[in-house]
Amino acid sequence: MKTIASIIIALVLTTGFATAQKVGTLTFKYSVINIVKGYDHNSKLVIYEDGKMIGESTEHLESKPNSVSVKLSQGKHQIKAVLTSLYEGKWEEHTIANTYSIDCLFEDEVNIKKKKTITLVFDIDKGTIIK
Repeated sequence: MKTIASIIIALVLTTGFATAQKVGTLTFKYSVINIVKGYDHNSKLVIYEDGKMIGESTEHLESKPNSVSVKLSQGKHQIKAVLTSLYEGKWEEHTIANTYSIDCLFEDEVNIKKKKTITLVFDIDKGTIIK
């Protein structure tokens, strides 16, 4: 009986390790340029994976470049990264819908391997530039 139990435990442990998903790192480097004088808000980049928030950058002035890295399982994911701004004590998405000049936003299906870096330049005059 102990032998059968040992075999079952070994199979469960082996199967668990075999099905464990590999983890990758997604990094966003970003900056905001051509900011209108007087509109350099505190901001942070918020990251969503398949509709669920998975991380955010540190709070900083929009005029200062920043980056944020998140861990997620390798493979294809729907990723959204949106700059949020602190305006009158409330965090809100930096989007045209919220009366900002441009959508400071990235949305796309991303294939995550070990490491991936996406560079975003939110240009108030020209829109979002993805590198």
